[in-house]
Amino acid sequence: MNTCVNPAPVEQPASTSAWPSVNGGATVVTGVLKISGMPRKLRSEIEHAMDRCIRTESEFIIPGDDPLTAQWCTRWFRDGLSVAALAQGGSACARAGSGIGCHQVLTGTREELDALDCVVRYLAQRHGFTAGVRLPQ
Repeated sequence: MNTCVNPAPVEQPASTSAWPSVNGGATVVTGVLKISGMPRKLRSEIEHAMDRCIRTESEFIIPGDDPLTAQWCTRWFRDGLSVAALAQGGSACARAGSGIGCHQVLTGTREELDALDCVVRYLAQRHGFTAGVRLPQ
């Protein structure tokens, strides 16, 4: 049996994550999906867009956060409907009560998060609520 030993140290790339990458070397960034005043009926469309746009596996890269308390699903909260959403939805939305919102930390490639941003901004403009994906500069 021959064993080859490399006498020179092998340089390891610097990582911004404390966790090993599961995405085969793809550069993964962290963004925040922020939605406010969205009609409840659009929740499934947003979640479907997240599934379509973000194909890389989720990576836990929130500095200083405990992995045991990580959010592994989107947490929606009650949020008042915007005036534009009420105007576009008529009395059906008013009877439904309030809208929903979320502040969800996401990981993916910059291209994936940009694609999700385009979709949620389009839906927000079309249905009268506020939404976008905030990315690092």
